[in-house]
Amino acid sequence: MMRAEQFLNEDQRRMVGEALLGVNSWTASKIAVTVLDRSNRYLEARILGAFIAAGVFSIVVAVVSDHLNVWFFISMVVLLVYPAKRLLELFPSVQMLLVSKRRVEEAVRQKAIQTFYEKGLHRSPDGSGILIFISLLEHKVWILGDRKIKEKVLPRFWQELTDRLAEGIKENRSCEALCEVISRCEGMLRLYSPKGFHCER
Repeated sequence: MMRAEQFLNEDQRRMVGEALLGVNSWTASKIAVTVLDRSNRYLEARILGAFIAAGVFSIVVAVVSDHLNVWFFISMVVLLVYPAKRLLELFPSVQMLLVSKRRVEEAVRQKAIQTFYEKGLHRSPDGSGILIFISLLEHKVWILGDRKIKEKVLPRFWQELTDRLAEGIKENRSCEALCEVISRCEGMLRLYSPKGFHCER
């Protein structure tokens, strides 16, 4: 699984930083870019996966060793469930097979909103804060605008930016797509936020 620190190389981080600084030269509010390894630990999926893996392995051991009784099976599961859980921690993409699409959407949405408030974007002048949020494990992108900017911009604008960024990441054009989204946000804010906004990485 790609980690957040691997998402952009040094040159690409500098390009994104320059794009944000370019906007910052005339602004007074905030825009932030956040890239996370994951939005949630999905502990329930890890536990379920551990029991499934331990159960399957216990059945194999019971058959091979000719210990076909319930107590042997239960004992093996109890012994193996913790190692199986630790093993799943090394392969988070495997545990995601046990997480519903709805659960993923909700986890990313909640983390994006939490990050929006943690970065103080709700305190932006004229309600013009914007968060560009990328969660790598889930392959999800969220772009959140504060209350005033959401009142002035149609939802399809945010959806278009989200789709462009997601497509760019999928095509290994993360830096270019991110810079394009920043530029589009800048253009929109020049129209709808006369006092401007402040950008940060």
